[in-house]
Order: sequence, then C-alpha cells, then structure tokens
Amino acid sequence: MLPNNPTDLTVYDSEVMFEGLDSSNHYGLWATNGTAAGTQEMTGIAMANSSGLNPTDLTVYGNELLFNGYDSNGHHGLWTTNGTAGGTQELTGIAKANASGLNPSDLTVYTSSETLFNGYDSSGHYGLWVTNGTAAGTQELIGLAPGQSTLNRGIDPSDLTVYNNGTVTDVLFSGLDSRQLAQLWVTNGTAAGTHELTVAGAGPGGLQPSDLTVYNNSEVLFNGFDSSGHFQLWETNGTSTGTHELTGIVGASESGLNPSDLTVYNGEALFNGYDSSGDDGLWVTNGTSAGTHELTGIVGASESGLNPTDLTVYGNELLFNGYDSSGHDGLWVTNGTSAGTHELTGIVGAATTGLNPSNLMSYNGEILFNGHNSSGHEGLWVTNGTSAGTHLLS
Repeated sequence: MLPNNPTDLTVYDSEVMFEGLDSSNHYGLWATNGTAAGTQEMTGIAMANSSGLNPTDLTVYGNELLFNGYDSNGHHGLWTTNGTAGGTQELTGIAKANASGLNPSDLTVYTSSETLFNGYDSSGHYGLWVTNGTAAGTQELIGLAPGQSTLNRGIDPSDLTVYNNGTVTDVLFSGLDSRQLAQLWVTNGTAAGTHELTVAGAGPGGLQPSDLTVYNNSEVLFNGFDSSGHFQLWETNGTSTGTHELTGIVGASESGLNPSDLTVYNGEALFNGYDSSGDDGLWVTNGTSAGTHELTGIVGASESGLNPTDLTVYGNELLFNGYDSSGHDGLWVTNGTSAGTHELTGIVGAATTGLNPSNLMSYNGEILFNGHNSSGHEGLWVTNGTSAGTHLLS
C-alpha cells in the first residue's frame, strides 16, 4: 500500500526519502524512486517507536541523512540513516541533551563537517547545537542568549540560513535575545562567533525575521517586523548597518506586505505578499523597492487573492499551490509574468475540491508532491509541469 500524507520530501542519493502514513496509521520513513513499485516504507528499524518513527526535518549531510525521530522511549532524538533500515539509528548518549529528548529542528548543513540545529538541552532550554553526524561530535554552542534568565526558553534558533558574502560563510537565523524578543543573529559555528545584529527600524516586539532567503549571492531577503508594527520586506548583507527595510513599495498593504515563500527564480525573487486590496497575491522583486511589484490580472486566480504557497523552481518555470476562481487550491505554473501564470486544469484523479499540492520536490527531471485525490485522500503525486503529465502514484 502506498503512503498517505507524504511530507518532508528530500532527495537522497538516487531516491527521495520522506515521512508517510502507512496502513497501520503510523508515520514511518519511506523511500521512492518516483514510481509506485519503487515506493516502500523502511520497516524493522531498531529503537523506533511502536507508534511510528515520525521522521521530520530530513536533511542530507555528507553520505547520510539526519532527521528528528521518535524512539522506543517516547523521545524525539537525533537520528541518522544511510537509506536502509539496518543503517538507520538514533545518536544516543549526547552530552547535555534533555532526558526527554533532544528534539532537533531546523537542521542546516553549514560546512562539510558541521550541521547546525535547534536542540533541547538538559537545562530545559532550546539552544543552538552543532553535529558532525556522531553522538560524540554533537554539542550545544549556546543555550541562553547573553542576559537571558535561566527561566527563559533559550536562544531558540529558527530559519537558519547559510550565507556567503564573498569572504566568509556565516549562518543567519532568528533567535531570542535577553528580552525574549526574536531578533536577527549570525554565527560562524562557534559560541564566540555567535551574536545578535542590532538593527535600526526593528519593531518594539523584535524584528522577528522569517523566510530568510539568499538572493543574488550578496544579500538575504526576509520578512521582518518594523517600527510601525508591520511585517515588511527586508534585506541584509549579514551586518547591522547593512540590514534595512525596503520601504515605499507600490501596491503593498498599509498593514504590511508580509512576504512569505520567498523563492529565487530567474534572477529575481517571487513570493506571496499582501496587497492594498487586502489580498494575498504573487509578487516579484529584484531586491529594490522600485523593482518590487505584484503580478496582477492573472487569469483564473481567485478574486480574494491567488495566495501562492510552496513555490518551487522546475526547469525554466516555477510551480506552486494557488487559489483559483472556483475557490480551490490547485497546481499552478509561472514564468514570472502575469500572462505566463496559469493553473494546470483537468488533472485526472485530482479532488474536485482542489489538488491542494504541497511539499513540492524536484527529482529526476520531475516534481514529486503531496496532493489530494478524487477520494479526498492525500497521496504521492508526480508532475512534469503539464496537466497530462500530472498523476497519482498508484
């Protein structure tokens, strides 16, 4: 039986690994080569919880795959796999990991020998950790931000994003400061080299950076909270003085553009943004205020907004989930222009209420994704960017 609700699709070696719901209603670790016959669950994994391994945050690191998994003790720990059941194991005995589980998230490969992540430590704080793929080589870099109370949550890093400014490679991320406000931080993979960027124009509740996206090799675009109390489009070069909001964007909502799903495509960045009509539309930016605008007049889009999500580059186009004029979430394609943006209609086997594609992943010349079939179930689909070439693996 093929899995329901495939998520965290990740290309590894010559296959795609993912989390899927099996016939026992357990979330396990699956692998596929893009065909129904070549899709199977890895069973018999030692130390996996009887109710399911529940793998999340699958991340390729060297010749292995790191992930968050649910073990037989009922704890979420750091696991590694080589793509086989026998080669899948939890990294146990990690110093300073919380007894209830390290619960790693935001796994981000930083160098060939390091992966950074958010982990739960023995003091009850969510800190910044590093691993080389072994238990002995896994350690916490910083648990509490300078000035934080031991009663606080910890630095709690998220949106870890590798950024090379041409001279050094750092990781930018959102982290909690001494006041428990989410701010923009940078790290070089050491405790001493981890610090907050003090940003002018940040909101009273913190900059709250999210959707950090490397653009043009010299900038990082992101969603940030400004001093007016609005979520807007920002950019940074990895320094405090080089971090600023893109102001005066024509057509943006007065309550904030609130960009999300920032995706680099064809020398620009496309994203979901909130316009002056109060709708979530498809926007494009070249990294400047003047070069940021909404793609309007898209045929077939809902009057309440296209609301594009899961933007994924595929060859010379970009595929995404969009809201159509029938009130359904369908599979769309764009070339970065309004005229070149359209829904793939008439897909055989899709739910009448919308295919609702998610977790789009490029693999072997096609796109794999989670979609709703005519029975209303979430399954594993494949597309070549056309309606006729889109089908459920069955």
